[in-house]
Amino acid sequence: MILGIITRNLLELAVNLGHSLSEVIDKGKVAFQRSPGDLIAQAHGKVWLVKTEGEKPDGVIGAVSSMHLHDGTQYRLMGDLSAYPQAALAEPGLEDGCVWLMQGGDE
Repeated sequence: MILGIITRNLLELAVNLGHSLSEVIDKGKVAFQRSPGDLIAQAHGKVWLVKTEGEKPDGVIGAVSSMHLHDGTQYRLMGDLSAYPQAALAEPGLEDGCVWLMQGGDE
């Protein structure tokens, strides 16, 4: 989890400083070599917000985050959750793009 936070913060810092970060390294190998916008675009249409009273829904490729609320848990999830009426499509960010890539998402 700490690595994910560091990765997200470094990516956000690079974008905020105007750098065109072009590589994501996974296990010592280049996993992605394009712009941050291209990385975010990889997750477009695949990021969902779902609030449940129990476990996260089936069909999830990766969980980006969860927030415990007084009446349930809100998850930010990757995958196809269009079958869940309570799921709302969310706008992807850099962290979502990285999660999609690291979970083996298609390009």
